[in-house]
Amino acid sequence: MVLAYLCFCILAFVVTATAKLSSDFSLPLMNAVDPVFFFIKAKYLLVMISIVELGVAFFLIKTILSGCPMKGVKFVLWLCMLFVLYRIAFLFSPARVGTCKCFGVGSFFGFMEEKSDFCSLILLGIMLLGGVILVLWDRFVRRREMKKI
Repeated sequence: MVLAYLCFCILAFVVTATAKLSSDFSLPLMNAVDPVFFFIKAKYLLVMISIVELGVAFFLIKTILSGCPMKGVKFVLWLCMLFVLYRIAFLFSPARVGTCKCFGVGSFFGFMEEKSDFCSLILLGIMLLGGVILVLWDRFVRRREMKKI
């Protein structure tokens, strides 16, 4: 179950990073500042987040191969919490224009741009809820095993 969750997260991070990196960076919207991080342009933020997502995907692969997948689950939870905090700040930002650019702008995922908020919330919800369930399940099983000893 943990491996299926991590494989889903790896796929989600690679797909969203690819969509962000395939954005049309020449659009005027990309040269505007981000509504949350007002000191950085949207295109630079997309590139940085893409690099982080790809790095996390490689880290998850490493945790699977090294035999400690729960470490990867906790790392995904940490990153999901950062994404949730960003989404909350984005929703309440007075400088917000349009929807979140979670799948890039003008990318080859262009058909998803109008539904990107909904799709990103579904992905985030699955990763967050799945991670919490797996961590709680791991703790419950470990405690029961410790009581048997």
